[in-house]
Amino acid sequence: MNMDRISLLPNSILCDILSYLPTKEAVSTSILSRRWRHVWKELQVLDIDDTTSRPGPGWEARFVSYVNAILARRNADFPIQKFRLSCYEYSESSLTILTWLDAVIGPYLQELYLCLDLVCEIDLPEAMLTSPSLKSLALKHGDYIDCYRRFPNVYLPSLKNLELDTLCVDPSKLLSGCPVLENLMLIVLNDPCGSYVYIPTIQMPRTLKSLIFEDNSTVDNGISHRVIDTPSLEYLYMKIIAKSKLQVSFSDFPNMVEAHLHIHHGRVEHVLWVPELLLALRETKLLALKHCATECLFNGVTSEFPEFPRLLNLELDVPCFNTDFLLNFLHNCHVLEGLVVHVLKSVVHCEYFHRIEFFVPAPPTMVSNCVTSHLKSFEFREYENSADEREFIEYLLQRGLVLKRVTIHLNSYLDQETKYDIVKELSAIPRGSTTCQLNFIDQNPVEHGMNSHSLYFLYCSLLKAATAAVKTQHHGPTALHSPAASSVDTKLTEGKRINMDRISCLPNYILCEILSYLPTKQAGSTSVLSRRWRHVWKDLQVIDIDDRHFRDEDPFDSYVNAILTQRNADYSIEKFRLNCETNSTDLILTWLDAVIWPPSPGTISQPSCKWKLPEAIFTCPLLKSLVLKREISLNCGREFPNVYLPSLKNLKLKLFIPYVHPNKLLSGCPVLENLTLFLANNTPDARNVYVPTIQMPRTLKSLTFEDDTIVLDEIYHRVIDTPSLEYLNIKITIPKNSELQVSFSSFPNMVEAHLDIDNARVEHGAWVPDLLRALRETKLLALRYYTTRCLFSAPAFEFPEFHRLVNLEVDVPCFNTNFMLNFLHNCHVLEGLVVGIWPGFDSYTMEYHGPTPPTMVPNCVTSHLKSVEFRAYEDTADEREFIVYLLQKGLVLKTVTISIEPDFDQETKYEFVRELYAELYAIPRGSTTCQLNIWP
Repeated sequence: MNMDRISLLPNSILCDILSYLPTKEAVSTSILSRRWRHVWKELQVLDIDDTTSRPGPGWEARFVSYVNAILARRNADFPIQKFRLSCYEYSESSLTILTWLDAVIGPYLQELYLCLDLVCEIDLPEAMLTSPSLKSLALKHGDYIDCYRRFPNVYLPSLKNLELDTLCVDPSKLLSGCPVLENLMLIVLNDPCGSYVYIPTIQMPRTLKSLIFEDNSTVDNGISHRVIDTPSLEYLYMKIIAKSKLQVSFSDFPNMVEAHLHIHHGRVEHVLWVPELLLALRETKLLALKHCATECLFNGVTSEFPEFPRLLNLELDVPCFNTDFLLNFLHNCHVLEGLVVHVLKSVVHCEYFHRIEFFVPAPPTMVSNCVTSHLKSFEFREYENSADEREFIEYLLQRGLVLKRVTIHLNSYLDQETKYDIVKELSAIPRGSTTCQLNFIDQNPVEHGMNSHSLYFLYCSLLKAATAAVKTQHHGPTALHSPAASSVDTKLTEGKRINMDRISCLPNYILCEILSYLPTKQAGSTSVLSRRWRHVWKDLQVIDIDDRHFRDEDPFDSYVNAILTQRNADYSIEKFRLNCETNSTDLILTWLDAVIWPPSPGTISQPSCKWKLPEAIFTCPLLKSLVLKREISLNCGREFPNVYLPSLKNLKLKLFIPYVHPNKLLSGCPVLENLTLFLANNTPDARNVYVPTIQMPRTLKSLTFEDDTIVLDEIYHRVIDTPSLEYLNIKITIPKNSELQVSFSSFPNMVEAHLDIDNARVEHGAWVPDLLRALRETKLLALRYYTTRCLFSAPAFEFPEFHRLVNLEVDVPCFNTNFMLNFLHNCHVLEGLVVGIWPGFDSYTMEYHGPTPPTMVPNCVTSHLKSVEFRAYEDTADEREFIVYLLQKGLVLKTVTISIEPDFDQETKYEFVRELYAELYAIPRGSTTCQLNIWP
């Protein structure tokens, strides 16, 4: 992290950063360093919360001492502009809080937030309500503001934001003293213990642009009046519980953007003003009507909806579904794009609405303009499939010409058979929009034989496999998006979306292609989904069996036998993968005999026993990919016939000597392109096996070769005569008393090369410089520690010209500037350089025997090098010189990243990073966009 970059900033910026933290965390930065010791004292924003001090006895005394210390020690030349104080269950003397407020309130205070849940009552300072600079005020749990009655005139000329959460308090006096108030959140509650206060009238300031109003202060047998004469209002959230008759006066709201109405009432006649409020909100872009607010519209005598010329999104909670009600609404919403309908029924509501008569006029016979031209999404919650509900869904699906998505939440009380019938019935409705996607959400799914989580996991696996199949098969996207296949999307548990019926409509060959991307155990388990899926898995031509997917008590052997005997023999196995641990070699050979003919590419892993593979595997004419792992014997004795795999292009061997000798297998692969060969000696010390020569096929394009079989005091030979090779990764370990000779051709097509040659004696790696010359056309080169050591020790070694090398990674035993500069002079288009220091026991005695580099700057440094990374930096003279060289001469450098040697202790590392950053930061850079990063 760039600690010192922050520390170099001026105090004003640091304080601005710290102002976004709670004050306790901001103060704790004083322990970082001397630079930070007094920074917090200039903070002009204080956020104090007693919840951080509460645990343990005596927390109140600790909290008081803490706040006193903060206010006493801060720098008085920087007055407080924002103050936030939260105290819960606080029982100390109210004089303490008043002392804090007196210290805070002043001519510079702009924001004040108080959340005081106190045991005692306090009278807030009068100066707080006459502050000329206060712009934002929040009073939470505000039963303590009852003292406002005794105040003289309240006047806050700059206040724009006010939050009041009061109990048994009339807020009128405070509201009347805010002439420029724009944002108001007013929550007026009555005491649940029965201490009701009658507030006859609440007048909202005319200047409001945003109003959140929750009112539970109306009382029985009283008439209350609320005035919302706010013509500039843009946002309205109103939640009122009317226990008696309530009168609400309001102006028009021509600037309204978003409105939420939540009107609870004991009797509908107490809120007859709701239709008129809806008329005043006709210019809004979003309208949400909660349950009881919609009831008022249902019961309004000959209620007609106003025209909503700008309404884009409509959310309706209705007590009982009525098609005429919704169609009348839609006819007046000319540009509506999103509609949400939620049917909220209870026993009481159902009985009530079945007894009353709806005062809803018949809608026009023509289709509403928004349905044909604008409506894009529709969501129906708690769908029960009543006649009205079904009629409305059909109406939208057939006439919604631009619909993109219809989502239906099925009522949780419906049984599974009914839910399935609903999905089937609605999916069959013809749609006016060719791009409409029908989604069903079942919040309470139950399936036979499987719990909801098992089904959800299985369906997600199917969808993932289907996606992979679409990406790899030409016919996939056409089939999945055909009209027959696009019948329905379904959601199952926990709101997760899956494409159930869309997949089920596909033909078997596509379903098998999808299932082939799953382990066979999961593919077989799809048989429980429905009758449609019962036998699909039997046509699979890709078998992937892994005993790790089985619990200990599961009969793995019986399962594999069942898979191989029950599958459809008309569909021959094309790909076979087996990974298991079993001592029953006869059983495994029986499985392989069932698979090998007709021939099938495959992967076989048998870790716990040494057994011989069937000879037919090594003469299979169609085999294209073969993977053999662990202790599998190729039986290379006299009785074993010649290996011939004329189609094999991919071979992966991870095996042990002496059970495997790769030469005979490699020689029988005339078109092999990709080879991964990991060889390890798994014999006792007295039975080391000598593998003198390994010859790589000339046709290779990719080779990954790890060899740990060189253990005897002999001479070994490895031949890599592969002129078409594009990727090379070699890792070879050579003991002290052994010698390895490597023969190779040039690699004109090389793209990426990794060399990791571990020589116990450097002179045994004399061929490494020659290999580097053969790799001169590569674009990426990675040299590990022991490989680079061979180059250090090579007498008079000169680097080849790397005309195409773009990225270079070098691990060096000790840093040497001449070595690096010589390398860079021969890398003409290098863009990325990574240097890692990996010192060994002989690192400090090693000398670089190469020539002195030219005095001119390498071309790649001035014209191409964009990023440099230095790992395990120790700040030696050579290292520092090289970093400075690159910073000054690198004209197109974008990033230089330095990682410090990890052996330093934290304190030393921190001081070292600070000093290094300060020194390197002062060095003039050749690139104006170069960014220096130092990581401890």
